[in-house]
This record gives sequence, structure tokens and C-alpha cells, in this order.
Amino acid sequence: MKNSIFAMLLIGVSTLLISCSADSLDKTFIADKDFAESDVRFISIDTFTVEMSTVKLDSVITSGGNKLLIGQYTDPVFGKVTSSAFMTFIPKTYTISEEAVFDSIVLSLKYDGYFYGDTLRPKTVLVQKLSKELKLGPQQTAFYNTSEVPAFNPILASKTFNPRISKDSLTLKLDQIFGKELFDKFRGGNIRTNEDLKEFFKGLKIFPHADENASLIAFKGANSFIRIYYSKPDQPNDKKTFLQLEFDSKDTGAKSFNQIIGDRSGTPLSGLLPQNKSLSSTALDNLSFLQGGAGIATKVRFPHIRTISQINGGKGHVFNAKMKIKLSQAYYTNKLYLSDSLQVFVVDGNNNIINEYIDSKGKKIKASVAKQDKEFNEVFLILPVDVFLQKIINEGNYLEYGLLVLPYSSQFGNRMVLNGENNPEYSSNLKVIYATYDK
Repeated sequence: MKNSIFAMLLIGVSTLLISCSADSLDKTFIADKDFAESDVRFISIDTFTVEMSTVKLDSVITSGGNKLLIGQYTDPVFGKVTSSAFMTFIPKTYTISEEAVFDSIVLSLKYDGYFYGDTLRPKTVLVQKLSKELKLGPQQTAFYNTSEVPAFNPILASKTFNPRISKDSLTLKLDQIFGKELFDKFRGGNIRTNEDLKEFFKGLKIFPHADENASLIAFKGANSFIRIYYSKPDQPNDKKTFLQLEFDSKDTGAKSFNQIIGDRSGTPLSGLLPQNKSLSSTALDNLSFLQGGAGIATKVRFPHIRTISQINGGKGHVFNAKMKIKLSQAYYTNKLYLSDSLQVFVVDGNNNIINEYIDSKGKKIKASVAKQDKEFNEVFLILPVDVFLQKIINEGNYLEYGLLVLPYSSQFGNRMVLNGENNPEYSSNLKVIYATYDK
């Protein structure tokens, strides 16, 4: 088997004979003494087997950030995507004068600028009061896209609107009875600490209407707030004072999270398996998929790369290697747009994340989207893999490892469809530049 693979490898090899010094090499390549003093050959190989598959992660961390992602839309490929935000607040002050008179209570959500889907369609946002504290358990370090915190059934607010991402914020008037009760507790001195507040008000769940088919919209948690407006007898009628409850920035682990649910029934992805199982691109019509907050990722493996060490008796090094993966125009639009770059992780054979994919200097390596033929609007995902391939060659446990590609947490709504390694339109491929030396 090894001999047949090696023979195929040599058929696809084109060799450049170059005599060079270490100074002429790529700065990221660390050459040993023998390499630097040798005549070096660079061999280009594009016949290595690549395995692409789709993985559904059991969960994705969505807490610890500043983005509240709210909305719902139905995707022709990925099905229905629903995102709800859970958040907690802390007052700037605990004091309201005894003579104050309650006026109203509002929730202000500041637009983040991020959206995904059709923002021309109207959206409906609903608000409920949490019935349980937003608190991490003893062995829990984060909230996830699959996390749930119960809320009381009564709706505190409901608002239908057309998103205006360029505007400052979205304001929702909260239920007057709830506002008056909260106001009375502050005015009566029943709330003097954050713990006192959580006895009555533990936070909010903000979510889309069940029938919505529009978009996901992000708001900035740190710039969102609740205001309890009230008046005083000595103030003009048109002047209102307020007590402000802000995003709880002091709690780094549990101030907010996004629950992101995907209903993939009736789609090609309905058969996604548990995290420790991958669904090959050949089983998905020669395609592979990514969707950030839902935890759908593309995995890439290189099962036969170690045969490259048969060249020149193992005296060589992966100088450069890139995966080139085409993105079909049929799967993205101006509304369902592409990310500019994607994060990459190293995973083991059961798809458990080992670590972020980094170079020898500890710098994160990312996958980038590039238009390489503007005339035909061809778009490719470029994934540098030389560091990973050399790891497979040098370290025994890496042979079963793979690279997992996923949208960044700042773009949790984004999704992507990639051509698989055997796609008839354009098969994704690996090109390796292997440097050998004689000494």
C-alpha cells in the first residue's frame, strides 16, 4: 500500500532544483545546520489524499462576551436558526427618594452592527423575566449555545420593528406593573445590594417570535440598560429622573449568553451525528458545512501525508502547504454572506478540541476567504496546513488528528458551504511544497 501511494505521489511531483542559503527561505521556516549548508530541492505535490467531513459539536461557549444575538430565520440549507439572549443587570445606584413617583420602565438595546439574514423583513422581539438566577454551577465554567435558564411566562415587552442597524439603539417599554414593583422596592429600601436585587429580579430573556423568518441581529450588552423613570414634586412636569440598571460587567463568567438552536429537520444536515462521529463530504453530496453558533464545523484530515518522508530518505521538511477549497455561488448571497476569515482548531480522533491551531511562535493560524477570479466571481477558502502536516510527520499521535474550521464567536450567525474533496464542480485540493536536502 505504501509503495503504491509513493508511486502515485511521484507522478504528481514537479521538482525545482535550487541551490540556496538559509537566508532565502521563508522566515517562518526554521532550518537546521545540515539544511542550511545543503543544496535544496523544492518539490511540488498535489496528489495527497484529503478527507473532509462535517462535525456537529455537542456545545459551543457563548458566554463571556459582549454580544447579544437575537432573531430567527429559515435557511434553505441549514434549516431554522433561532437565537435568544439571556442577561443580568446591576444598578448604578440603589437609592430613590421617598417622594419620587413612578413613571415608566424601558429596556434599551444598543445595536452592535452585526446581522445575518434579511434585515428588510420586520422582526418581533419579546422579553421575559428570568425565574432562576444566571449563575454557573460548581463544576461549570461557561454557558453554551445549548444552555437554558427558565423564565416566567408573562411577557414583559413585545415590539415589532424594522431593524435599522445604523441607528443607535432599540428601545422597548417594559410592563408597567413589573416596573412599579421594582421601583417600589428601590424606593422602600428593600434593594440595597445586588443580592437583594436578584431576590426579585434575576435578569431577562430576550427572544424572537416563534413565527419570525427574518434575521439575527446583535446588540452590545455593555451598552444596553434598563431605566426606571420617575418624577419628583419639585421637578418640572416635563423632566424625569431615572435609576439605571446596567449590564453586569463585574461578573466575567455569567453576565450573559446566547442560546442558539438549529432545527435541521428536512435538510441535508438532519442526519448529523454526535460530536465523536463525523459525516463525510461524500455522504453529503460532496459538500461540507459550517455554522458558527450552532456548532457545525468542517473537519479536514490528511491520512497519508507521512509517505512524503519516503522522498530522499526522510531528509526534508514541509516548506509550504495550503488547502484550496471552493465555495459554490449557489449557497451564499448578500444576506447570507461569507466570513472574511475562520478560526481553526486541532482536534483528536473523537473531534475533541485539543488546542487552537498556532505556528511555532504561538501565533494563531486562520483560514481566509479570497476571491481569486473576479471575472467569474470564484471564491475560495485558503487554509495553511504546513505546520500541521509537519506535526503529523514528526509526532505519532497527530496521525489521527485533524483541523476543525469554524466561524469566529463574533460571527456566530454565519454559515458556509464548502466543496468537498471529490466535488465534480471543483474538488478541494491540497498543494504541498516539500523541501529536501542532500547532506
